[in-house]
Order: sequence, then structure tokens, then C-alpha cells
Amino acid sequence: MKTIATSLLTMALSISSFAGEYLAAGETSSRSSEVITISPATLDSVTTLVNKSANGRNLQVKVIVNSTGGTTDVSPQKQIFLGLYSENEMFDLVGTYNIGSAFSVTSISRLDGGIYKITGELLDLKKPMSIIVDAVDAVNELKNMSCGEFEVCRTTKSIKIIKK
Repeated sequence: MKTIATSLLTMALSISSFAGEYLAAGETSSRSSEVITISPATLDSVTTLVNKSANGRNLQVKVIVNSTGGTTDVSPQKQIFLGLYSENEMFDLVGTYNIGSAFSVTSISRLDGGIYKITGELLDLKKPMSIIVDAVDAVNELKNMSCGEFEVCRTTKSIKIIKK
């Protein structure tokens, strides 16, 4: 069960998700949870937004920024992921979402329960901007979900990404 924490750090790099998908201000896109593997050697940062226990359950929400390696000035060099994790006595719950590509990430914050803000040079070519990640449904599912003994179960709810 402790390998789930490692799985958040060893997610399979999937770069195709957002590179080239441009959202207009106020436009929304959705993402489903996926199995992702990242080499710990390429981790740029891990920001823990939530780490709390209630009713015998632990809930963690993290934003992971991964380096995609050297590139030209016109290609993003970072990939952003949202990781949801609930460690329980007999089972673990996981949700991993590919948020998209970025040139840089300057701030990551929790605005409210299940609502997060990521700011930097995101999505659009070298243009500072913010996106709001609405993961309320996925976080609520994680809080109420149960699965068999000694199993790892994945969230089924999608998250929404809103360009500000």
C-alpha cells in the first residue's frame, strides 16, 4: 500500500494531453484519471495542497511538475499533474490527472475544497496566465469511496480545467 505514494512519484509520462490545446478565457476542458509513470529523476517539484485525516481516512492532494527535458524556446519544458491519494487501513485510493504542458509554473494554491489555482506560462505560447482546476467531484468521490481489502482503486470522476 505504501507503493501508492511512490506511484505518484513514478507516473508514466504522457505529454500529448494539452500541448497545442488552447483554451479561450473562461473556456473549460475536462480530464480523466489515468495511470501515469514519471521518473523521480525528472521531478521538478511536488506541492502538497492538502494532507489531512478525518474519519479514519487520510487525504492528500498534490500538484506535480515534471521536467520534459531540454527543448527549443517554442516547446514547453514542464508537464503538470494533479495527484489525489487516500491512504486507508485496508485499501488505497488514487486519482492522477494530466493537467497539461507549461513553460514555467510560478504559483500553485488551494482556493477552496477541491478547487486549485496554477499560475505561470501555461498552455499558450509564453503567455503568463492562470488556470483553475475544479476537482470537487473527484475529491468527494475519494472521500466516500471504498474498495476491497488490500486493493488500490482509482477515481472515476473527471476534473475540470478553466482558463482564467
